[in-house]
Formats: sequence, structure tokens, C-alpha cells
Amino acid sequence: MSEWTLDWFALGDWYLATETGCSDCAGLQDTISRVLRGGAWDGDAAHLRAAARGDANPDDHAGFVGLRCARTL
Repeated sequence: MSEWTLDWFALGDWYLATETGCSDCAGLQDTISRVLRGGAWDGDAAHLRAAARGDANPDDHAGFVGLRCARTL
């Protein structure tokens, strides 16, 4: 399942962070879509990695998009 992230999608921002020295940066500037990470059951082999990056409108629904619940132990 592809997972929603906190980041809003902006073309190119995902690689600019390493050039500016930023680590663990969030893309918080509002755009049309949010970043999705990871592959899903309907993807091809090239897009099944956890690092795969895509985007979708948060108001849209799809069977291959979800979220991961986490908590501190």
C-alpha cells in the first residue's frame, strides 16, 4: 500500500533538500496534491520500493493508498 506523507507535492523539491544541506525536511507549502511513498499491489516492479515517490489529491480515494499507524514504545 502506498502511504500518505506529511509533505505537499512540489516537483523537484525532493532532491533540492540535499543540495541545500537540509535533512529530514518537510514540504509544508500547500499545493494541489500530497506525496505518496512506497509501492502498492497494483504497481510494477520499478515502483514497489519503499522509496518510490508519487502524488495524489488528498480528497481522492483509491484502494492502494493508506497510512501507517505508529506509536512510541
